[in-house]
Amino acid sequence: MTGTMNSTHTVVVVVVSENADPNVINVVVTEGLSLSRRLEPPDRSVIDATLPQTATYVKILASCWNAQGCGHPKILTTAKQYLCDYNSDFFGLVEPRISGTRVDSVVFVCSLGYPSSYRVEANGFSGGLWLCWRDIVIVKPLLHHFQFLHCEVLRKASGTRILVTLIYAIPSYTRRKSLWPHLHNLVTSITYPWFLMGDFNSTLDASERKGGASSTRPSCDFQNFLFDCGLRDLGFQGPSFTWSRGCTHARVDRMICNTLWDECFPESSVIHLLRMRSDHRPLLRVGHSHRSHLPCNFKYFTGWQHHVDFDQMFDLQVELEGILDQDEQLWRQKSRVDWVTKGDRNTTYFHRKANQCKVRNTIHSLQIVDGSRCDDISVLREEACRYFRPLFTLDGPISGSYPFTGCFPQVPPSTMNLLVATPISSEICDALSDMSPLKSPGPDGLHAEFFQK
Repeated sequence: MTGTMNSTHTVVVVVVSENADPNVINVVVTEGLSLSRRLEPPDRSVIDATLPQTATYVKILASCWNAQGCGHPKILTTAKQYLCDYNSDFFGLVEPRISGTRVDSVVFVCSLGYPSSYRVEANGFSGGLWLCWRDIVIVKPLLHHFQFLHCEVLRKASGTRILVTLIYAIPSYTRRKSLWPHLHNLVTSITYPWFLMGDFNSTLDASERKGGASSTRPSCDFQNFLFDCGLRDLGFQGPSFTWSRGCTHARVDRMICNTLWDECFPESSVIHLLRMRSDHRPLLRVGHSHRSHLPCNFKYFTGWQHHVDFDQMFDLQVELEGILDQDEQLWRQKSRVDWVTKGDRNTTYFHRKANQCKVRNTIHSLQIVDGSRCDDISVLREEACRYFRPLFTLDGPISGSYPFTGCFPQVPPSTMNLLVATPISSEICDALSDMSPLKSPGPDGLHAEFFQK
């Protein structure tokens, strides 16, 4: 198996072998730099220098696709159309089913419009990973296994540095099982935002499969890998399944990320695109840093009630333990999770849950009048106003008669008296005590817990 880098400046070929030992990972040698067998975590000052320190808005586009063979000329046409429509910064392609001189003969990578690329050669019709990128990023392949390619990506304009791992998990359970220890070893050296994309050939729960044999149950190895390494699935927009064959459907293609990715790109989204000329859908990932937001309304935070001067609403001046308790309760409130037991501080967990809620409630893009998709926030605001204004605007005065008499059953006088009666204090207290304390606040920004105390 070979790894090949192609660009207008560099051609590097590295020969590696399939390796089942998770303690020994194949090394990529590029431009005279030899990486150690176990990557050392970079210095924190280097990270601080490479990540943007200002409020500059950063957007990273990435896509991946299991093409299930790239020898057919129509596959090239389809891939070029996808990349033209979505203009990804870098593009991962797995299971090409061609390798070596045949790749060069069909000029597949060059025809995609990406000047630089790196590929891990397929073994006959099995495996293979290609990563292509534009000049706006610098990609340094760090290491590869026959089931993944691990790279460092630097965006030139913003100086944003991330880690990307392209995955093609072998369909065979026995051979795929060696992938998880290798990826687990990578986690100890990760100190940058990191996301993994590709075909994992595994599912996380029963809802991600429809039809097929009972042997296609969720993968415990995959579940344990995500749990042990603190990774999370980025979710998706679009159809539920990424792979279909006959009456069998599954979500085996996905993108996952670490906590640092959530912190740097809290508004990331993954879109399942149209499936064409392959059993797999392409995936598009849009990574957004913090956007500028309109001023927020007043919001009540449950931690305030623990302050000794809560009744007077003075500034919080409490000891460290009190501040930490309030911090945990703040993120518990924002995450709206009820089932975590009290005791341990789960602030990081609550923070990630709150970010996930925010991403789900965010409109990342819309199809505008000309048929194209737009993600510019100012344009989205204008489009929303343009669409909803006619719906809530009267073109002229209301006129005409509306005969409602006899159209609806009459309410008995005794029931009507109950409906218009003023609630008594005990009824109000009962209704208030039945409300969940930290769910959606009222128009004044106060949660039910404020009145329950």
